[in-house]
Formats: sequence, structure tokens, C-alpha cells
Amino acid sequence: MADYYKSWTYITENVGNNAISYAERMALWSQGKLYIPPFVTWGIEDVVLDDKIVFEEVEDGQLLSCSGLKELVQVSHHDKPIYITDNHHHALYFRYKALNDGLISPGATLLHIDQHADMNEPVARIDPDKQSDMDYIATYVNEQTQIASFIQPALKTGLFAECVQIRSEFALQEAVSKIKSFWPYVLDIDLDFFVSESDVSEKVALIQKLISGASLVTIATSPSFLDQKRALELLHTLLQ
Repeated sequence: MADYYKSWTYITENVGNNAISYAERMALWSQGKLYIPPFVTWGIEDVVLDDKIVFEEVEDGQLLSCSGLKELVQVSHHDKPIYITDNHHHALYFRYKALNDGLISPGATLLHIDQHADMNEPVARIDPDKQSDMDYIATYVNEQTQIASFIQPALKTGLFAECVQIRSEFALQEAVSKIKSFWPYVLDIDLDFFVSESDVSEKVALIQKLISGASLVTIATSPSFLDQKRALELLHTLLQ
């Protein structure tokens, strides 16, 4: 079992995100491995970029290699735990960490702000008898899920009662108007929601309202869909 999140490591097998376009990538001289950053508890100023490849796929016959964060970071924002990841599926690990740390309880609502639904089924489901084993959860996240298949596992185990999809500014406004009906809720933000530059300030203000009422927040910088320098700018704007 790899020491995922305890120190930096790589996925070298044809599993998890590394299974995406694996044969095609290898044919294009990919190294066939993805960097998994370690997890640290620091401050937002310590969320920095690195040059190691954390996601890779093939688009239009070309190898697309994306770098991400040096570390996955937990920050405190107005006494609220916020976990910052690059690839979005890492958020599943931090939700179980929060559960086992007593920060959230089973049956909450997940508010999912994203361009994408991320509701694909993973290769396998979580063993319900191992939900408190964080080494197991870390291995499961990295070897059984991908960036589009990390929500269903938490729904199937009852960690979340439901997932509310927020994929437009209209849906975001609706969520804010109904915020009290969602309590308690976990807020999940994929910064690729800001790929369109329209109404950035309005989106930021609405999301900040949701952050203020959340029990837990996870934020993904989404290297495969968003320039990472832009992602860090958005991150600092949201958490100012």
C-alpha cells in the first residue's frame, strides 16, 4: 500500500487517473506516471505550483500533460477547514478525513460547484467496514477513482444524503437563496467553474456566501481544465 498523502509519490500502474488514455499516452512516449502531492496543514500562502505532471490525457492525437500543486493543503478560513487539491478526486479523501476527525457527520448534503457532474461510477465501491481506515481510503481514492468518479462512493456509503449540482450562475443563485434548507452541508468547488470570464465578481460573491455556511469546503484547481496560475488567483480571491 502506497503512502499516499504522507509524502510525495507517483502512480505508475494503469489505475486511477493514470488509467485515462493510458495506452494512447504510452504510444506518444508518456512516462506513464502521475505525481501525487503530499498533504500538509499550512496557510493559503503555501498553496504553490509545481512542475510535476499530475494529470495526463490525449486530445486530438496530442499528449496533454498538466502540472499541479506542490502539496495538497489544509487552510483555516474564518475558523473553517478548507482543503485545497489539484485533481478533484482527492477531495474524497479529505471528506473521509473530516468525518473521522469529527468535523462532519454522515448524511450531510454535498453542494457541488463545477462545470461537470463528476457522477461516473468508480471501478469499485468503498468497503463500508473500512471507512475509518485512512490508509485504505487514500489507496481507494488514488487507485479506484478518477476525476469524474469520486462523488458516487460517498453517496453509496451514506457519507452524503444527496449531491446538489451547481453548474451555472443561475443554479448558484438558487442555491444561495435556499442555503438554510441545505444545512448541514459540505461545499465542493471546482475552479473550472470560472472558465467563462463572465460575471466573475458576482460568482465569487455568491460562492463566498456558501463558504460562510458550510461545515467543510474542498476546492480543486483542476489542472486539466484551467490554467493553474489563474486558478491560484481565483483561490485567493475566494478566500480573501
